[in-house]
Amino acid sequence: MSETILRAHKRVETEAVSESLPRAVEHAEVERIGANEGDSGEIETLPDGSISIPVLEEELVITRRVVVRERIVIRKETRTEHEVVRAELRKERVEIEGGNE
Repeated sequence: MSETILRAHKRVETEAVSESLPRAVEHAEVERIGANEGDSGEIETLPDGSISIPVLEEELVITRRVVVRERIVIRKETRTEHEVVRAELRKERVEIEGGNE
């Protein structure tokens, strides 16, 4: 019976990569609109998911009262932008010497 000697060499290779990857970015759109007569003055969630916030002011009418002056509507929108990501990726390689080659 003969003895076989094997040697294993492990090394790390580094590979530079550059890829364009999508990423979601949220932006807020603010719209100012005049108040309607008889506006409730409450914060409202609109059917599209936007939020409508009343802006109040005092108005002098024989007596003072709070009325809705305008509403601020805030909508959330997600946009996809591409960003180049650069990185060094490493992987190991193993070489075997000896044995039945």
